[in-house]
Amino acid sequence: MEPGDIVLMLFPYGDGKADKVHPALVLEVEEHVVYVAYGTSKRVTEAAAIDTAVSISDPADVHASGLLRPTAFHLETRARFPKNKVLRRIGAIPHHKYRQLYRAAVKVGLLSS
Repeated sequence: MEPGDIVLMLFPYGDGKADKVHPALVLEVEEHVVYVAYGTSKRVTEAAAIDTAVSISDPADVHASGLLRPTAFHLETRARFPKNKVLRRIGAIPHHKYRQLYRAAVKVGLLSS
C-alpha cells in the first residue's frame, strides 16, 4: 500500500452503527496507520471544479482504478485509521490525475508548493 492507491476501507457510521465499506485514496502510510481521503460517488461532476478534490469520472479511468462508479476523493475530508481497517487495495489513481492530487494536497496544507 502506498500513496495514490485506492483501497476499500471500513468507515465508521456517525451514529455508532456498524462500519460501512467505502473506497478511499491513500495519502500517507506509516507502520500501523494509514491516512486516507474518503471517496464518494455523490456529486462527482461538481467535485471536478473543486480544487481540494480529485475526481475520477472518465469510464476508462473508473475501470482502471478498480472503482465501480465515478468517484470523488475530497482531501479536506481525510482521516487516520489503523491499517486493519483497510480491506484491500483495488487500484490506483491514473497517472494523469497526479497533478490534480498534488494541487489538492497543497491546497489543504498536506504539501508545500
